[in-house]
Amino acid sequence: MDLRLKDLVDRRNQVAHAGRDQPEFLGTDDMQLQLDFLKAYACSLFNVLANTYLDRYYIKSGVAISVGCLIEGPYKEGSVVVVRKPPCRIFKGQPIIGVHEKQVDRWGEILEIKVDNVAVETIEPDSTATKAGLHTDFRSTEGIEFYVLERKDEVVWG
Repeated sequence: MDLRLKDLVDRRNQVAHAGRDQPEFLGTDDMQLQLDFLKAYACSLFNVLANTYLDRYYIKSGVAISVGCLIEGPYKEGSVVVVRKPPCRIFKGQPIIGVHEKQVDRWGEILEIKVDNVAVETIEPDSTATKAGLHTDFRSTEGIEFYVLERKDEVVWG
């Protein structure tokens, strides 16, 4: 990765400072490969920064509310888990964070909630439900603890 990034920076510098001695330009396919690399690099960098931000600002500070670990699943390619009834209100569209081995591992939102196989919009703290199925927009694995936020953070969710 370092070599690809260095090559891209060197090419940029050659084009910017070459004057009449123009360097060899990349073809369409090579340019697309470079753009794909930059996009993947930028997304990876954003994910690392977002994970660190969520961990420090929400998890370690205690602002995020733990809804516990999965008790069943994951199902449907990892996007559906069953948790014990959360200690707080949860709702469709709510931001959810997955923590694995004491570090934020993934984040997204709750796409669907089911109680006794019935879709619901919310689960209130006084609900008689004993467990809830959560369909998230990310894949989960065993050992993840889930946390929810009251609202989406503009830094991460835009």
